[in-house]
Amino acid sequence: MTLRGERAAVVLSAEDYDRLSGKKKSLAEYLLTGPVWDDDFAEEVNRRSDTMIRDIDF
Repeated sequence: MTLRGERAAVVLSAEDYDRLSGKKKSLAEYLLTGPVWDDDFAEEVNRRSDTMIRDIDF
């Protein structure tokens, strides 16, 4: 909507307004709501070692 030719207002559904103005997700919540892993990727992640130590070549 305009007022004297200038942008003045935006009309949104209540659902869109709530989504845009609502509480922001924490980083953890954001990451946990990401795309679903396909079976091959999930299998590869589960196959990894539990330790953070990795062999590297110099």
